[in-house]
Amino acid sequence: MILLPQDWSLIDAVTGERQRSRVAVHRLSRAGWLRPIRRGAYAVRAANGSIRISALELVGALTGGPHLLTAGQALAIQRLSDQAFRELVVVVPYDQASWSWLGVRVRYVRMPESEIWGGREESFSDLRTTIASPERAILDSLGHPRWGVSISQVVEAIDRASRRDPAFIDQFALATARYGNATLARRLGFLVERLQGPDAARAFRALRGSTHASADLLAQAPRAGAELDSRWRVSENVPFELLVDHRQLG
Repeated sequence: MILLPQDWSLIDAVTGERQRSRVAVHRLSRAGWLRPIRRGAYAVRAANGSIRISALELVGALTGGPHLLTAGQALAIQRLSDQAFRELVVVVPYDQASWSWLGVRVRYVRMPESEIWGGREESFSDLRTTIASPERAILDSLGHPRWGVSISQVVEAIDRASRRDPAFIDQFALATARYGNATLARRLGFLVERLQGPDAARAFRALRGSTHASADLLAQAPRAGAELDSRWRVSENVPFELLVDHRQLG
């Protein structure tokens, strides 16, 4: 990959001067050996003409600064989902233009830098991107349904994570407390109790908040005829049994 203006000095070392470097980049781009990704960024074709770099590999290098790849793709990377996500959601502290590469869209969402937490750097072909932890990815997925993760996929992720790591639920409750959304905490407490039982969900009870208003299990779904869970003040406007079909697949 070539990233400008950072890589001009490397190109200058080959061509001898900046103007020749500009001409070389232009000619290689027109010939197809350099393929534009976004302004100032190019993928380099291999000798056989193929392009081997993916949008996921490019995120860290093209985003720069604090960032967090979260929601669906983070769940897939953490092996909490088998779904293929064609949009990568990246949280950043300042506005950036979204871009697409090889059929995958990278979408930037602005948040205060203090809210960009819960991730760790992962290396993809020597390029580093900050990936959300399982806890953070699930919180973002349920809290922002427009980010492309269904509630059934959230339930599957919670189930897989808790089966894989006995300490996950406690870590999940701590992350939920830091997230600071009582309505979301009630919905998660409801889901954890249904999946793991009342004892597992106990840590979420202190996060329910003081409001007596009910929350919908599935946002923007009809509430008519829904059963209200009194402990979590959650309206079960979608039958929980419909959210756990993944268990039949093992």
